[in-house]
Amino acid sequence: TGYRLPTEAEWEYAARADQPTIYSGSNDPAKVAWFGEGEKGKTHPIGKKDPNAWGFHDLSGNVWEWVWDLYAAEYSASKDVAINPDGPINLTDPRRVYRGGSFWIGARFVRVASRNWYTPDFRSDYLGFRVARSSP
Repeated sequence: TGYRLPTEAEWEYAARADQPTIYSGSNDPAKVAWFGEGEKGKTHPIGKKDPNAWGFHDLSGNVWEWVWDLYAAEYSASKDVAINPDGPINLTDPRRVYRGGSFWIGARFVRVASRNWYTPDFRSDYLGFRVARSSP
């Protein structure tokens, strides 16, 4: 109940929005993502680029987004959000996943499939989060 980080599978399901696009909402990253600005870049207000088919903005680019899951190298997302991998059992490895890319990096890293990891104490101008809420 309440607000939380989305799981990795939930994040990918929302980003894909049942569409076969490379980026969240388009095959043209310039339409949906802030990317490739490097150290001269900065975060941008949400909603200035086109949304995906379900109305979500900025799931590709702008800032990487933390998700709930621990990192598993073999993660394979399912199009069925009901089949949500639990992530690794090894809690001695604290690496957490973040998704979506950022303004800092190139177009190939803002694809929906792009993912990365770091320990939860990592902080950066190009890393943020999006909240989710379970339906009652």
